[in-house]
Amino acid sequence: MQDDREQFAGEQHARGAEIASDSALQAAALEATVASDRHGWSLCRRQSRRATRRQERLCLGPADDPRQARYGAWGRVWARHSIRLPRQTQDLLTDSGVALSIAVDVALPVYNGERFLARTLKALLDQTHENLKIHVLDNASTDSTRDIALKVAANDERVVYHRNDRNLGAIENFNRALAFTQAPFVMWASDHDSWAPNYIETCLTVMREDPTVALCCTGARWIDEYNADFAPVRSITDTRGLPALSRLNVTLWGFGDYSYAVYGLHRRSALTCLRNWPHVFPDTVAPDHLLVGELALVGACAYVPAQLFYLRRMSDHGDFDAYTTKLNKSSRSRLHGLLLYVKLLLALSRLGKGHVRNPLHSAVAAGSGFTVGLTNYRRLGAMLWAQSGRESTHASS
Repeated sequence: MQDDREQFAGEQHARGAEIASDSALQAAALEATVASDRHGWSLCRRQSRRATRRQERLCLGPADDPRQARYGAWGRVWARHSIRLPRQTQDLLTDSGVALSIAVDVALPVYNGERFLARTLKALLDQTHENLKIHVLDNASTDSTRDIALKVAANDERVVYHRNDRNLGAIENFNRALAFTQAPFVMWASDHDSWAPNYIETCLTVMREDPTVALCCTGARWIDEYNADFAPVRSITDTRGLPALSRLNVTLWGFGDYSYAVYGLHRRSALTCLRNWPHVFPDTVAPDHLLVGELALVGACAYVPAQLFYLRRMSDHGDFDAYTTKLNKSSRSRLHGLLLYVKLLLALSRLGKGHVRNPLHSAVAAGSGFTVGLTNYRRLGAMLWAQSGRESTHASS
C-alpha cells in the first residue's frame, strides 16, 4: 500500500514537472510568437508604407482601392512614360462597389447673360444627378443678370451667386469661378448653352469606371438663338488607352473648327496637377486649347458619342474681334499682334514642362506643340496681324 502511494506521488510529481515544463514551453512559444508577430507586423507596415508612397508618387490613388488590381498595368505604362497621374478621389466606391452620390460643382462665369441665363440654370438644375452646386460668377454685368441669378438662387439652394467688383475679362473670370468649387468633379458652363438631363450622370459614370480619365465630354449639336437644332458639332477627342505623348498629339492636332472639350466634366485632382493651378486658363489667346492640351499629359480624355450637349451659336460666332475683346487680347499694333502669336507658340511648346521628365519625350512634346502652332494656328496669327492693321487704319482715318 505504501509502495502504491509512493508510486502515485512519484507519478504526480513527474506529471507536475511535465505540466510545468509544458507551461514554460508554451509561455516561451507565446512570447516568441508575439515577438514574431510584432516583427512581422512592423515589417508589413514598412512594406505597406513603401507601397503607398510608391503608389502616391505615381498618383495611382489609395492602395486599398480594389480597382488598383485592374489598373495596375496602366500605372506601369504611364510610369514608363514618366507622366504624373491624377490622384483618385476617396469617395468613388463603397465597400460593395456601389457608386455613391458624388458631388459635382459647376462653375458658371457670366457677363451680361440675361437673355439665356435662366434657361441655362434650369437645364443644369434639371440634371438627373442632383448632388451638384452651381457657382454663378457675375463679371460686373450691367444688365439684369444679377436679378435673374438671385431669383433662381432664392428658389434652389444649389445655386450660389458671386459678383466681381469690376470686369476682369473672360480668362480671369473663368479662373476665379473655378476657385469657388470644392467637389471632386467640376465643369465649366457657358451662360447660353444647354444640356440633356443625363449629361452629368453619363460623364460621371464613365469617369467613375475609369480613374485614368481626367476629362469626359459627349457629342454636341449646334442650336440657334431660338433653340432650333440645325447641325452636329464635329469635334471628337478620345485618348483612352494611349501613352502620354500620343494623347498630347491627338488632342492638339484633333482640335476642329470649334473645340468644346473644356466644357466637359473634369476630375478636380487632375486639374490640380496642372502647372499653373489654380490659374488653369493661361493669359493668352486660345486658353481653352492650352488647358485641354496640358490636361492630356495628366490623364485621358473620354468621348461619349451620344449628343447630350447643345452649343448655342450666337450672333457674334466667328467674329474674331469680339473674341479677342472678351479675352482682352485685341492687338493694338502689328508688333503687339506678333507678340501675342509668339506667346501662344511658346505656350504650346511648353505644355510638357513639369509633366514629362524624360528629356527625349520633353523635346518631342515641345516640337509637337511648336509645329501645331505654326500649322493649325497660323490663321489665328494672320488674323491678329490683320486686326492690328485694321485698327491702325481706323485710327489714322
